[in-house]
Amino acid sequence: MKYLAFIERNVGDFERLTELWKQVQDEREKRSDMFPKTLLFEPHTLQADLPNKTRDLQGFFIFETEDQSHLMNYVMHYAPYMNIRFIPITEDRKTAEAWLGWER
Repeated sequence: MKYLAFIERNVGDFERLTELWKQVQDEREKRSDMFPKTLLFEPHTLQADLPNKTRDLQGFFIFETEDQSHLMNYVMHYAPYMNIRFIPITEDRKTAEAWLGWER
């Protein structure tokens, strides 16, 4: 399943977040099964504020994983320095195929 991840972080936490990011990369290189392995879209910073902003900077990226524990581990790894919200996403084609399969 693919997930759109919205992230919020504070500018003052940049150094700590960089250390945490390096730890995630090390785990991925070890072939650890702790975090999502497939990052489909590199992290991007949003240039406009989303509603209900809680931190200085906002951004997003897209993961693919079949194991929800990967997502939970990722959130816990970055807490309390970054807020992360995952939204499941699907391809329009697959949604249409599912919809047509339900029409009887």
